[in-house]
Amino acid sequence: MKGCSAGVVIISALIGLAVVAGEWRIFQGQKNGLVKEKLFTDVEAFRSKPLSGSNWANVWYHEMNLSGGTVICVSMGITEKEANGYLAVEGVGRESFSETFVINIKDVAIDPEGFGLRFGPHRIKLDGENYLISLNFENTRAEIRYHILAPSYNFGDSTVIFPDGKSYVIYNLPIPWAEVRVDLERYGKKERLSGWGSMNQDNAMLSAFKGNPRWRAFWFYDKEFGLDVVDFNPNDSFGDALVQRLVFADEKGRLFTSTNYELTWDDWVEVPDKNFRYPRHYKILAEAGEDKVEAEIKLEKVVLATDLFSNLSGVVSFIARHITKNGWTYDFWCSYTLTTTLDGETDVRKGSGAGRWVALEE
Repeated sequence: MKGCSAGVVIISALIGLAVVAGEWRIFQGQKNGLVKEKLFTDVEAFRSKPLSGSNWANVWYHEMNLSGGTVICVSMGITEKEANGYLAVEGVGRESFSETFVINIKDVAIDPEGFGLRFGPHRIKLDGENYLISLNFENTRAEIRYHILAPSYNFGDSTVIFPDGKSYVIYNLPIPWAEVRVDLERYGKKERLSGWGSMNQDNAMLSAFKGNPRWRAFWFYDKEFGLDVVDFNPNDSFGDALVQRLVFADEKGRLFTSTNYELTWDDWVEVPDKNFRYPRHYKILAEAGEDKVEAEIKLEKVVLATDLFSNLSGVVSFIARHITKNGWTYDFWCSYTLTTTLDGETDVRKGSGAGRWVALEE
């Protein structure tokens, strides 16, 4: 598995062939705009809710933007039969590396109270307003501490039900924004990093043959705010749809959310010999009444470009390439200008953060 993109996206590389008729149900009950009710760190948003079936997967995904343009991604997941996870470290001016594990589900231990899971020698745990990740690979160890800065949030009923009526994903956002400290050791070399991050939990009943082939994401954080954006087109076998999630949180305690916003892109770069291209310029506009969140984003440096098919076994890779010729994902460091108008107050912020472009298409 190579880089942050190598988690759930890899098993999503195969595209289903049959067209299914039906209706989507996407985040029913969601109210876009400023969240008025008082929220809190909700342990239920963290907890696993096991489902039955070979297509079930429950994943806790962590994204961190750290000092010096370093991006760390941690994924921990369980299925009916196994648990798996990875740590990926990439960034500007450093060599990228990743570590992975796969263990039997019988080797996973769930804390009887609160929230915590042990995956063999690895652990995630909620501790009050702190959240802890402990990773112990043969050559790499990481101790990561989140100090939670924004409350847990659910988009409406948290659920996307696909037109076949059998496939669905429950999206929880336990930690939209947190201050992060990382103690990293690799081959005996120790490093301390600091910055900000988030964690989302996806609980899915979805065939690996019908994963999401095209998606975009941005993670922008600093000491004043956090912005998480995930935007994807589901597998074509389900028909045309767009699933969107945006959360903005700031130091004033405001939370703005949207599942219906504008995301546009241009300034394309053609990648030689790969039949693949990616954009370098993006715009986001999320509005709800007089309140809005706007961002203009420019790609500064690609920090990881990986062919998802390279992570598949030989036979599966052959089938995947036959169905869709490209399996590329690009992670990049980008600059942004973020303008928010909330409660009649306008703020303009400039900074840098992480973005991702994934395309499984010809």
